[in-house]
Amino acid sequence: MNFKDLFKDWKSEWITRDELFKVTGGMLRATTLRTYDSQGKGIKGKESIGPKQVAYPVKEVIAYMECRAAKQSNSPLTANFCGGQDSVTNAQSNDND
Repeated sequence: MNFKDLFKDWKSEWITRDELFKVTGGMLRATTLRTYDSQGKGIKGKESIGPKQVAYPVKEVIAYMECRAAKQSNSPLTANFCGGQDSVTNAQSNDND
């Protein structure tokens, strides 16, 4: 699956947790993302935009989804971590392998 296609009509470089549920057709849930963020396993680049609202860079969301999909299919695309500090860096470096 090409996760970039989910965001082809998205006009902003940022997307909120709640919007992610709608755009991804339910693949990413706000409650799950909140848990992963608290564990340090969430999508890189998270920004608080209000007392209870968080947004992520779309490019990081795509990298995160690609990483998680690769892990689900037992692909060697990633090491053993999706999200956190090196999500886009890991995905990009593995694309060049």
